[in-house]
Amino acid sequence: MSVTVHYLQNSRAIRVIWLLEELGVSYKIKYYRRLPNKLAPPELKKIHPSGSSPIIEDEGRVYAESGHILEYLTTKYGKETDLIWKNEDEENTIKYALFAAESNIVISGFMLGIHRLAVQKMPIIVSSMASKLFQKVDDFYATKEQHKCLKNLDEQIANNEGFYCNGRLTVADIMYENTITSLDLFFHTIENLGRDYPNIAKWHKAVNELPMRRIASEKVKDLEK
Repeated sequence: MSVTVHYLQNSRAIRVIWLLEELGVSYKIKYYRRLPNKLAPPELKKIHPSGSSPIIEDEGRVYAESGHILEYLTTKYGKETDLIWKNEDEENTIKYALFAAESNIVISGFMLGIHRLAVQKMPIIVSSMASKLFQKVDDFYATKEQHKCLKNLDEQIANNEGFYCNGRLTVADIMYENTITSLDLFFHTIENLGRDYPNIAKWHKAVNELPMRRIASEKVKDLEK
């Protein structure tokens, strides 16, 4: 019996595919194309009320949300691998990452990205004023929060030999990689991000060159054609 991955076009479900490749678990992908308005199609709500991706099915049960899915798969299929925690300290560190990678770092990044996009779409006559207004809003929360989250991640990687936990690839790296890839849309390039957070940039490049990550990437490229 294999895991079914419900994969939405241009979604974060690549995390799940990468993890399944690392675990050597058999799986199949059901692909969903986004609607013209970029939203998910209603078919996903038939699988899970969230109507979002990733969603997986395994042994008759449905699992949603990246952190929950990655914890479930690693706990069930990765007990003999280095991807899972080896002691209570590692468990605390890695499980924290499964939540933190989708919390304030994403919220603040989304705010910054939306504000920049909004200014770009506005007529020139109002864009300058709007830019100043958004800048004040961002300075109050989003910019500071984003820096705090990225600084913490950069230091975590620096203190753990280039990975998130104890110098080896774990499910925490798989979770965080797509977060940083998504933030790249807001900061334009990983290289620009790397000027302030060099350890993140080096780590991001390294994990994207790992064999199973490259296999997952190629599978996603084939789906998106």
